[in-house]
Amino acid sequence: MKRLLLVLPLAILSTFAAHATEPPIKDGLILWLDASQQATARQAASMPPIGNRQPVDVLLASSGKNQLAIQTTNDRRPLFMSDGEVAFLQFDGKHDYLVVQRGRQHTPELTVFILAAPQANEKSFTGIFATAELGKNDYTSGLNLDFGPVKTHGLTVLNVESGGATGFRDLLIPGFFN
Repeated sequence: MKRLLLVLPLAILSTFAAHATEPPIKDGLILWLDASQQATARQAASMPPIGNRQPVDVLLASSGKNQLAIQTTNDRRPLFMSDGEVAFLQFDGKHDYLVVQRGRQHTPELTVFILAAPQANEKSFTGIFATAELGKNDYTSGLNLDFGPVKTHGLTVLNVESGGATGFRDLLIPGFFN
């Protein structure tokens, strides 16, 4: 089983802290991003440290595969937040994001783990995670997790779409999985 594991304590319009631990399964691990590991990773890569409340242009993957999550546009960078013990990224919920560029990879099975604390969905289909082929929509060529088509508060809607999906489906509706 191929796994895309994101251990990226992050917050959307909030202040939330969490301790990330090393994943128990590493076989097939595609990507592991961990904000709390950035000080060590950046020092090992001879990069300057990120200070508290500073925009993040490069996040180094903790999966040991020399992968980077990048954002080249200044006003679209999340903020690195840390109190010295815990760290997370704060996304503005509007247009902040990081990009991991890699070639197309097919996998019959996938596990995505995201630690997040969304506060609100102000727009239609505000995304929390997406993969896509270059130049194509995430909901038709990759995988998309978003908060649905209407304004919400907290995590009350979770929409998952991919190639072949039939459109909006709220996975948090009671009884959806059973």
